[in-house]
Amino acid sequence: MTFDVRTLFLANMIIYGINIFAIAMLWQNNANRYKGLFQWLLSIVLVFIGNLLIMFRGSIPDFFSIWLANVIIMIAFQINVYGLVKFFLLKYRFYYHVFFGLFYTALFTYYTYLEPNLNARNGLIGFLGLFTFGSMFIYIHFDLSAYFKRITRQFEIVLILFMIGNLIRIIYAIIDPTHHEDIFLNHPRDVLSNIFVSVFAIILPLAFIILVNKRALDEVDVEEAKFKSAFDNSPVIMIISRLSSGEIYDVNKAFLDTFELSRDFVIGKTTAQIKIWGSDNQRREELLKRIAKREEIEHQEMTFFKMNGDPVETIYSCRVIRMFGDDFLLSTASDTTLLGRAKRELIYIATHDALTGLLNRHELEHYYQELKDIYTTELKPFSVILIDLDRFKAVNDTYGHNIGDDLLILISRKLSLVFKDHFVARLGGDEFIILLKNLNQETEIIKYMIKARNEITNLKSIEDKPIDIGASIGFSIYPKDGLYLEDLVRQADKMMYKEKDSKRRV
Repeated sequence: MTFDVRTLFLANMIIYGINIFAIAMLWQNNANRYKGLFQWLLSIVLVFIGNLLIMFRGSIPDFFSIWLANVIIMIAFQINVYGLVKFFLLKYRFYYHVFFGLFYTALFTYYTYLEPNLNARNGLIGFLGLFTFGSMFIYIHFDLSAYFKRITRQFEIVLILFMIGNLIRIIYAIIDPTHHEDIFLNHPRDVLSNIFVSVFAIILPLAFIILVNKRALDEVDVEEAKFKSAFDNSPVIMIISRLSSGEIYDVNKAFLDTFELSRDFVIGKTTAQIKIWGSDNQRREELLKRIAKREEIEHQEMTFFKMNGDPVETIYSCRVIRMFGDDFLLSTASDTTLLGRAKRELIYIATHDALTGLLNRHELEHYYQELKDIYTTELKPFSVILIDLDRFKAVNDTYGHNIGDDLLILISRKLSLVFKDHFVARLGGDEFIILLKNLNQETEIIKYMIKARNEITNLKSIEDKPIDIGASIGFSIYPKDGLYLEDLVRQADKMMYKEKDSKRRV
């Protein structure tokens, strides 16, 4: 087979066909990520069409095989430039390219119909390449931001080589003009020219593919650096673990500081081995079941544990991510241990007596409602005991309120031991009230009353100061003596004051 211009054209057509497939795949995989790829694909398709028309020169009218074919190729080159501009998010010089297109078309028309000249048309094609690659170089070298310049240095070299090649093509057309009109004539200059076109057809699409891949890799590096920085420096606890086994892939500084561990110790171990789930792994299994059901796990209260057993209360979220062909769990947690402690302290203050630590009247009413509901469903009765200290005022007057407060604290502790399975509250002053769960037998109630009275009357001194203290006690039973707490307290109060009055008469 003779290695002539027609053979080179056929080879170029095959190369352009392969390029169309390659750029089409590139566009399909990156269409939602980058602009300009469709314009590159369209450009190569148009070049293919233009060269296909040229292949039929002599078989079809010159309008199609010469004029239209080269105008299509010129438009394809300009679309190529437009794709590059869109890819790098630059401002396209529209009128500049339109002017060139009109000027080129006019000259090509002149040397096709008014003064047919293959040599002039070859020079124009070289001028088209010089303008196109020169425009690309100007856009990249002068307009591109520093962020993108890192990935275009090799591409600029390719453009310079193409500009030099087209410049040589123009010079060659001037110093050694052709004297025939047959583009497929086997002339050494034409062979070399088309070899250059073949090299261009191979290198330029390859350069575009490399450019896209370099940008993608660069963005991956940037995103990885941003994620790593955010991951490592986040005040939120973060841990990445293998979904199936719990093996830890990475943790951030907040995790290491909170759980008092080192990175070397943690990486490669499972979450069960570092005991963050506590004594067993059951809670993690429950979490995996919820993930399998595609339940949303966002901003949920979760308690984890340090290796020494100290709890870490958190607001926890997690999601499944895909890495290395496997599923990993990205967990984030905000440490709320101090907040939880403050919350519990506030709840304690709101529900307990500040001096004695017993339940206050508000919390007692809450438990009263619970016992009342239990009685409604299970018919379990309950009782109320009311205790008022005798001669407590004398202790206050004799030794002062500090000693009186200490005495109240001491009596509260003793009452808590006596009624340890029941609800003990301080009503205020020297009065106490007890809810006896599941108890309505008077004999059993009286046993409790006697034991409580003995604990109080056996107190003969406090802080080495002699005291004489007693207690008047009354009780009532639900629902026999009332349906409301006020009714039961009133009934127990009557019994208590009868006892107090009898003591006064004695």
